[in-house]
Amino acid sequence: MGSSESATPTSPTAKSVAPIVVRTAGATAVVGLLLLASSIVVTITGLLNLHNVLLGAVIATLGSVNALLSDTYQSPNIALTLLLALLGLWVIASPFVLENTRTLVTVINVGGGLAVVLLAGTQLYGMFALSE
Repeated sequence: MGSSESATPTSPTAKSVAPIVVRTAGATAVVGLLLLASSIVVTITGLLNLHNVLLGAVIATLGSVNALLSDTYQSPNIALTLLLALLGLWVIASPFVLENTRTLVTVINVGGGLAVVLLAGTQLYGMFALSE
């Protein structure tokens, strides 16, 4: 009886992913959690409250999944990264579209959205320019 080798997610023949890809995906998840928590900490009310909770959870989940795919399976997902960038752009625009009147909430959303967009852009750069 021969021994069968099982394929591991990080096999030596797998294409290597630049560490910045994994780190930026994880950082995007953290920004999503901060956006989610902002509704509680800053006591955002109305539709923007629900918006930040849901979008923060979605961004945190997608960022975590992308970090998992990038690190464990050495397979970062371009579609997830582009979706995160689009969600970041929406987070930037949302206080203006949803007619927010509080400056702090606008700063939180614009800053969080900008962070998501910049992290997604850095992740895309790492996928194409730095991966072996």
